[in-house]
Amino acid sequence: MSVLINLKPVRGYNLRLYRGILISGPLGRDFMEECKMRRSDVFNSMVAIAVLLCASAIASAQTGQLRGSVKLVGADGNAAPVVNAVIDVWRTDIAGEYHTKTDKKGEWIFAGLPYIGTYVVSVSAPGASRGST
Repeated sequence: MSVLINLKPVRGYNLRLYRGILISGPLGRDFMEECKMRRSDVFNSMVAIAVLLCASAIASAQTGQLRGSVKLVGADGNAAPVVNAVIDVWRTDIAGEYHTKTDKKGEWIFAGLPYIGTYVVSVSAPGASRGST
């Protein structure tokens, strides 16, 4: 079986054979130059995406976690976790307040605090008094 294809030029467009692929495109520009330009555009786009991803990773790495636990020492000397103790964190170098409560195990966590800064941590719980530690 044989197929006969008659290709006629269309006004303003040209059919080209490049690496075994039939391509149509506008006349007037060298095809290889057009391909080089497309490759450089793709490369520039990939570089821009890589720079943006690195910048976002660096920006997100500027925060950390502050965690701890609250235990109340009873008269018998045993330490028991304090549930729903209020934890207040104040940033003293700039205005910033963070508040949370302890869970059933007496643990608390602040995620997303900036690494750089001066903080004061305060704990208050019902039935607790100020201690030396």
